[in-house]
Amino acid sequence: MEQVDRYISKMWNEINTSTYMVEENFWDMCRILEKEGFLVADDAAVSTISIGPFRIASTIDIKRRDIFIYFLKVIVPIIFSKANGLPFDQVYSLYILPAVELLINLADNCCWIKDLLQWDVLMYVKKDNQRGIYPTVNDIKKSKEFIGFEEWQIEEAIKQLKSVGNVLGDHHELIGMDFEGRIECLV
Repeated sequence: MEQVDRYISKMWNEINTSTYMVEENFWDMCRILEKEGFLVADDAAVSTISIGPFRIASTIDIKRRDIFIYFLKVIVPIIFSKANGLPFDQVYSLYILPAVELLINLADNCCWIKDLLQWDVLMYVKKDNQRGIYPTVNDIKKSKEFIGFEEWQIEEAIKQLKSVGNVLGDHHELIGMDFEGRIECLV
């Protein structure tokens, strides 16, 4: 999935061809979300989905109902305040529909990693993959980064990364393994 600010600006530019908007035009919305505690601004590459310089942050125990309530109580009023003076059909097509589509896509693509070891294994595999290396389970067990962990803990973390629940309750594979046991990061 592309960055959220790029997605919103692309949707704006597809719908409203008379005024071209860039990603930075939507950062005010990001700042409001940051103020409300749903985004964290930093420059660390720790999230698979980002809004400009912001990274998604939330509580582990968020539920589908909480996301919907947040959308209704926070996002919709922000949308309406930014669309002040526009007729409803424009607000609906320019703001509401893309926001709902974004909400659903974001919820579908946000996965919860509750165990720090799982996160460390995922980042280790991702870093190796970026260098063209596809480690095996044994490579990970022997790595200096995982000294102090039992082999079964590493095996369990890898197993869990093959089926991680997203916000909507569906499960996604964050890593894949080929027939030779080489692991690839899928995010």
